[in-house]
Amino acid sequence: MNNIIKYVVILLLLIFSVPASAADPEASDVALSLVEKGFSEPNIAKPKNSAKDFLEDALENPETLNAVVKSYLIKDSGWQFLRDIDFKFKVFEATAGNDSKASLGFSYAYEKKIAAFSLGPKCGDTCARGLNANFSATGNVAFEQKVNPEDFLTTKLNFAMFQSNGGAKQFTKEQQIQYGEMVKKLATIEDQETYDKSVIDLLKLTRAALTNQIYGELSADLSLESNQSFSKKQFVYAAKAGIDYKGWEKSDAAQWSDTSNLSRLNLLDYPFALVRMLTGYSSSFVPRGLSLPTVIVAIGLVNPIDGDPRKTVGDDSNFPRFNAEASFKTPIANYKERPIYVSANYRVYQEIGASSAVKNSKLDKYSFFSSTIGCSSGPFISYTNGKLPFELRSNQVYTLGFQTHF
Repeated sequence: MNNIIKYVVILLLLIFSVPASAADPEASDVALSLVEKGFSEPNIAKPKNSAKDFLEDALENPETLNAVVKSYLIKDSGWQFLRDIDFKFKVFEATAGNDSKASLGFSYAYEKKIAAFSLGPKCGDTCARGLNANFSATGNVAFEQKVNPEDFLTTKLNFAMFQSNGGAKQFTKEQQIQYGEMVKKLATIEDQETYDKSVIDLLKLTRAALTNQIYGELSADLSLESNQSFSKKQFVYAAKAGIDYKGWEKSDAAQWSDTSNLSRLNLLDYPFALVRMLTGYSSSFVPRGLSLPTVIVAIGLVNPIDGDPRKTVGDDSNFPRFNAEASFKTPIANYKERPIYVSANYRVYQEIGASSAVKNSKLDKYSFFSSTIGCSSGPFISYTNGKLPFELRSNQVYTLGFQTHF
């Protein structure tokens, strides 16, 4: 643990050297697009952080963005692409056996939609279906590569067909009138604090129109998996299916008797509901239907290019692989009026029909668990355990860091 201390000073210098615009972005031109029938489209200029934080909290960064809030529309610039980067400075200490090594580094997650095509609203009033093409890149980089405990980078092209049912319902006549009056009021407000509060009220009204949402996706992936030096790499061609269910109904319940049946069935959130009650985030024990895990499964063909660890036991052929992933996220407390989240992710990679030599060397299966506590931007702490493809042994990693969205 002593090794990590000397890196903390360096990390703090990096944190405080981040420009304010990066650590706490103030978009020059932000719009809220409400796309359901019966909604008009107000332009909301320069909301303060409290309004943006409420929007973020309303969505709670789900794996599937709700159809009601389409996107932030930030004024175009040469640096527009940076808006899609999730960047984390890290100081981590990895433990494997009796060895313990510390490292300074960073992780990145980038996702960009290349194209999207709607297949029409024929599946229902609260249904959307379409085709997407996306590019994404994720990875962990250590400034000293030899002590990188999560040396696994993925660069991917994804072609998906999706369908979403629910998520939003049409406003009632009274809600439409109220909505129109609120939009008109926004156009006349000059005081920033009053304006900011009005934006939050508008978003609360919008959230009241949300219904339970189920999102399904079938996709084809072309991926390049590698270590950070690219001395080990492999192509993966995979078919993938994912499902995400969000229990928006009664998501603002303040006590057990007001919660939905779906929320009560979410046993995974029970420990965190207790924590929320103890920290004052909620006044009573209230599990959340919004915190149901997202599940993804895939079957693919792996084509090793360089550095395949299976080669050490005499097998460097292409091989089929099954992998599954589950992600979970839920709030536990507030910090300066911003929610602190616990997020967890579990991944497993299993070679199908592995040879006896590969099995005996324990190179046919990789499993990896990670958990993080922190706000959507700012300091965080995390813990990981397991190994990813290319790694020969499991690591336990404790991480202190700072994350920002450019």
